[in-house]
Amino acid sequence: MDKKMVMELSNSTSMKDLLALVRIHGINTELECTNKLADIIGCKTVDELKEAAESDKPTFFFVLRYIWNMQDILNFYNNNCNSTMEALQGEVEDLFTLNNTLKAANNTLQNTVTYLRADNEDLKKKLAEYTQKVTENYINLIASDNKIKAMEDELVRLKAKLFDLMENER
Repeated sequence: MDKKMVMELSNSTSMKDLLALVRIHGINTELECTNKLADIIGCKTVDELKEAAESDKPTFFFVLRYIWNMQDILNFYNNNCNSTMEALQGEVEDLFTLNNTLKAANNTLQNTVTYLRADNEDLKKKLAEYTQKVTENYINLIASDNKIKAMEDELVRLKAKLFDLMENER
């Protein structure tokens, strides 16, 4: 595309027409020409640029390499034309969602563990109190059993004494 042709192009020129001219005539790399192309492309929306990239990817990126730096070209490609990046972006979003779900589940689990530990401590205290009461009751039971045995022994001794007295009276 010669310099005159480039200068006659306007910002209203469609990307499809611009790419067709470049495909037919090539590109003029003079500074004025590349600046005019940059002005025209700079006035286009991202959707128009994306559509142009989809319709004629080789020519579109051929033009861009004269007016954008490589990082901007790669960013545009990855953000708008790369189906793998779109799929990966969806997967990244899914991973973030899963990560947030796992964090929430972890918080719930931590709260449950904290509650169960507190409940466990309470149960340990109650078990210690119960064990103490059972031990006290067992000691009291043994003491009562010993008293009963002592009373039974005393009763047997008294019966024997009564029997001896009754025998002596006869």
